[in-house]
Amino acid sequence: MLCWGLLICLIYPMVYDLLQLKKQGLSEYFSDKWNYLDQGHIWIGIANVFIQRTSNNILSRESQVVMLIATVFLLIKTFFFLRIFKDLSFLVTMVKQVFFDLRVFMLFFFILLYMFAIIFSILDLGNYEFSDDADVRGIVNLSSFSGQEYVKINKFFAHIITVYRISLGDFDFGQSTVLDDFQNGVFWFFWCLIVTVTCIVFLNFIIAEVGASYTNVKEQVDVFVLQERGGLINESEDMLRARFGSDIVKWNHLFPRYLIIREEDM
Repeated sequence: MLCWGLLICLIYPMVYDLLQLKKQGLSEYFSDKWNYLDQGHIWIGIANVFIQRTSNNILSRESQVVMLIATVFLLIKTFFFLRIFKDLSFLVTMVKQVFFDLRVFMLFFFILLYMFAIIFSILDLGNYEFSDDADVRGIVNLSSFSGQEYVKINKFFAHIITVYRISLGDFDFGQSTVLDDFQNGVFWFFWCLIVTVTCIVFLNFIIAEVGASYTNVKEQVDVFVLQERGGLINESEDMLRARFGSDIVKWNHLFPRYLIIREEDM
């Protein structure tokens, strides 16, 4: 019954997007990146129902992957549709604009994480199994040890997560205690460097940029919101014309006669 319910819930978005595809044509429809999300939501939902009906284990690996992707799509689409409500459109527009403004900072932040993770890989941090010391190799046989949470993932990716945790002030020094004297000294030098660059300096840059972006969006939020709502009105009218054709006349009272968009010349 739940699977049938999921399929029924997918009927409306499927019909809507098929009408939009028919109205706009392939080239114009797929020129809008949001339509890829809409199509992904529909087909991932259908794939989820199919897997749930055919799999003996509803929590199989394939089922979990599909459900995770479907949940992410639903989260994005939920924020997308919140633009319809006047009180929430402000927040959605602000969040979208702030993430857009931070794209360069986040790229630079990822580069820092990647390079510092390489340093931890060179120091062989947390790589107990291949140590020359038998006592260190025996750590992995203990019921609990530092870095145990990383045993099921790639070691280099574990180093990236370690650096990320340090940048957020989540410190774990257990893995450094089994390094030799030289490696331990190098570790502390780079630990201080990581904390200074990522936690103290870079995160303050991001906070300052978020504040600047928030101020900029707040000054122009009415323009952004009206532009978003104008686009929604235009899409709604186009979809009603595609659905009702010449009978759209009786819907004219629901829409403004004109949509005026003003853009500042740069």
